[in-house]
Amino acid sequence: MKGMYILFLIGMAFCESGIINYLKELKDKAKKINTVMDNIRRGDLLGFQPRSEVLYPGMDMMKLYKIQKLWEMYYQCQKATQESTLKMIVPTAVAFLSGSNIVLQCEVCNSPKDIFLHHTWYFSEDYNLNNVRLVKENSNIMMKNIDLYIFNIGDMQAGLYQCRKGNHTSRPYIVHVFENEVIKRVVPENNTEMDHAAHDLPLRDLGVTLTT
Repeated sequence: MKGMYILFLIGMAFCESGIINYLKELKDKAKKINTVMDNIRRGDLLGFQPRSEVLYPGMDMMKLYKIQKLWEMYYQCQKATQESTLKMIVPTAVAFLSGSNIVLQCEVCNSPKDIFLHHTWYFSEDYNLNNVRLVKENSNIMMKNIDLYIFNIGDMQAGLYQCRKGNHTSRPYIVHVFENEVIKRVVPENNTEMDHAAHDLPLRDLGVTLTT
């Protein structure tokens, strides 16, 4: 019988039980600073109507204060990123049923100097960070703000996804798509009457192993 992958497991031991807290802290800080940056880009944040004032606020003390706060938020986000990567595996493995609608969140720390750059998403069907291509919107792929929306996901959308902005990149997502059943019973390889477990597939560049 053909081997089947039925579960993603992180191929690396967790160093501390606080991994979930680090992930949550990183996500919260990235979301907070991205919300503020979006408000500035739309001109919704009072005092920063012209774009140039974000980078060159002159001697306006109120603008200088707000810029300083933006940089503080950015450094806090960066600190959370660096601390979390010391205690966790970087990629996030997720699995979806074929036909599902999904959202991949971009967790990039937004730098004030990159405020007017656009976020971009990249995709690799062979899970290789060195072989990615730009994700383009079409009838079932849409980018809203900084997140990636995929509608009616299928096998063609399975692979590695990563969000980038300027010199910053998010944790990659490893996306697997199940055709029908999420869980199937498997038996040892010497049993030819039912599906057996697939051999572990290490993705060495990512530090991840696909396993059953």
